Amino acid sequence: MGSLSFDYKYGQSKFNDVVSKNYINKETLFEKQLYDKIFIVKNQCTIVWKIYSEKDIYLGYSIQKASTEFGGRKWTAWFTTEIPVQDGPYKFHGLPGLILKLNDSENEFMYKMKSITKETNDISERNYGTNNMIKTSSEKWAKVWEDYKKQPSSIFGLQNSSGDGWMNSISIDGNPGDRGFKENFDKKQRLFLQNFENPIELINACD
Repeated sequence: MGSLSFDYKYGQSKFNDVVSKNYINKETLFEKQLYDKIFIVKNQCTIVWKIYSEKDIYLGYSIQKASTEFGGRKWTAWFTTEIPVQDGPYKFHGLPGLILKLNDSENEFMYKMKSITKETNDISERNYGTNNMIKTSSEKWAKVWEDYKKQPSSIFGLQNSSGDGWMNSISIDGNPGDRGFKENFDKKQRLFLQNFENPIELINACD
């Protein structure tokens, strides 16, 4: 399908989450890859903002301050109405302009727009040809994620006969049925999972 700028190689990034938003249906799609499977969770996230009169300049744009509580944290955002896109990093959206800076009250999570460029690539094709795409509910995803954190190799045998399409048909760099492969996978992924010991959302913020 051509070259894409959405360049992600499994295991080489601390975060492999993709969040997309449908403003017409007020839906947020959270997408995460675990081994050979890509989980897609549909949510409705309501974010209530308080907008302040305080303004500043960032990247040459006039920005304005706003705040909200989301996922058990207090957040401060700086948005610009000069870019009339009601979007922002992660699941944040709903301000009358693009969010250029965002941080929680403890400064454990800080997002800053580095630059704005025009792209001709369509990242909607990023999963083209992927067989193991699993559309699931928030409840089922929460169970999968908790099991994965306890034992990452639990993802190998994940199957579901309820029609959700959960299958285990692809191997990456080894045989998931091999005990040594499982132990090595668990060891490596537990190091990777240390990045999630302090999650962005302390509590589930979306329906």
